[in-house]
Amino acid sequence: MKKKIVSRTISVFCIVLITVIVIFLDAFCNAEQLVQTDSRKSVFEYNTSTKPDYVIALEKGDYKSAIKKMRSLAEKGDPYVQYNLGLLYYRGTAGLPQNYKEAEKLWRKSAERGLIAAQSGLAQIYEKAKGMDHQESIEWYRKAAKRKVVFAYYFLGCFYAEGYGVVKDYKEAVEWFRKAADQDFIFAQINLGNIYIKGRGVPRNYQEAFSLYHKAAVGGADIAQISLGTMYFKGDGVAQDYVQAYKWFYIASATSDKRFADIAKEAIELTSKHLNRKQITEAIRLAKEEKITKIDVLKAFEK
Repeated sequence: MKKKIVSRTISVFCIVLITVIVIFLDAFCNAEQLVQTDSRKSVFEYNTSTKPDYVIALEKGDYKSAIKKMRSLAEKGDPYVQYNLGLLYYRGTAGLPQNYKEAEKLWRKSAERGLIAAQSGLAQIYEKAKGMDHQESIEWYRKAAKRKVVFAYYFLGCFYAEGYGVVKDYKEAVEWFRKAADQDFIFAQINLGNIYIKGRGVPRNYQEAFSLYHKAAVGGADIAQISLGTMYFKGDGVAQDYVQAYKWFYIASATSDKRFADIAKEAIELTSKHLNRKQITEAIRLAKEEKITKIDVLKAFEK
């Protein structure tokens, strides 16, 4: 009877892990994170040690003056201003209407002069605003990848993993994800871990998946924390350890993402059936002692 209960519990965890992986792929294999922040925050590109006048004007909410200065500089060929003005058009903010065509025009001028942010912006435009034109996206991501831009490695990995604009090729996806993961790009570490769990393009390797999930978990990724806890629970890629499993589920349960928080809380409940009160207390103590770095999505994509 006890064996049946344990077997049923492990099956539940298999479902939990698969659910988490599917949610993650839906959430992160896109470029939308690149242009999500408020226009007044310091995500603009400029090549001076101090903020340009137009940036200061934007931060003060003096949009009319800022836009006038930006248009003048953009017309003179400043690639940084061309990118920044394109960003405002893309978002439809600072008093400007959302206008993808205008953003594309400005970003293309900037991208042709080598500005990485503009190249990435164009890739975003072609993915989202032009009916998922992946060929154009790939062209600009490849240009950024040649300049060793980490998130370009990551998105190229996504394209090959999903078959967007290219023939689906997990081996090629692994190479791009590895380039990004080796530079501590958390999202690539998780996707690469997922690939090793599934054995797509590479031999199934739980030890490698565990190592990648651990790096991402310590880096603050709630989904990696849940995946790591699941591996400890099942004994995949590591010795079975319910205390460690509870610890990582406990850490993940503090996430602000309700989807993952609910999964983590369910996992905590299931894991507690295998622990006594003393062991649970120890797991919580270990969780509180673990040094976790909170993810800053924009900083991750600006590496």
